[in-house]
Amino acid sequence: MTPMQPVELLDNYYAEMLCCTPAEFSGAKNIVVPHQDMKRIRFAHGLSLAVYAMSKSQATVFALKPDLADILCNFLKDAPPCTLNEELCNEVEYCLAPYVNAAFWFRGYRLFCEPATFVDCSFGEVRDITAEDPSAWHMSQFWGGPVFGQIVDGKPVTWCCVKTLSDTVWDLSIETHPDYRGRGYAKSTVSTAVKYCFAHGKLVGWGCDRDNVASLRTALSVGFQHYALDFGCEEKTQ
Repeated sequence: MTPMQPVELLDNYYAEMLCCTPAEFSGAKNIVVPHQDMKRIRFAHGLSLAVYAMSKSQATVFALKPDLADILCNFLKDAPPCTLNEELCNEVEYCLAPYVNAAFWFRGYRLFCEPATFVDCSFGEVRDITAEDPSAWHMSQFWGGPVFGQIVDGKPVTWCCVKTLSDTVWDLSIETHPDYRGRGYAKSTVSTAVKYCFAHGKLVGWGCDRDNVASLRTALSVGFQHYALDFGCEEKTQ
């Protein structure tokens, strides 16, 4: 049997999270899925999501709490298939906002990296700092994976956390101390984390807000590719 290509693996994974089929996820019409357990969306790691949507082609899959499904279906019934552009995001947020106790709405990019596209930008000393740095330890406790840091003058100036929440793709997040930005340390640390994920047989994922230019630039510089647009709403918890 021919091994699945990276995009096929991702399609299967995200379709499972959104409770639709891979064909629907990559299809040509908008899909609304009444999702019985939004906390199953593992890469959100238990956030109280009311709505989560992704589009990777000309159409969008909306997974949302069951009591919101009919409202969105009625709103979209005459709408043509559409990617998650700003207009659609604005309209869906306007439609659903009266029915959710929103903490915030988000609009983002989802990207991925595979060995064929990876650009290794590592330099200097980058190591696993989970056991030596309190911030890294807390990140690791929450997300499950190690935290890598660029060491400058004997101390970490970056924190790149590996989010080991899937058997298919491990996401990364990166923080850089404000005094050390613009020097390539983020790219260097991310490169080391990417190699760690590859060594464990995983694709590497990246999510960022659409207006986070620095995060997107860092991801693209080490070989991440655009995969999908996403959109959603986290509800306030009591």
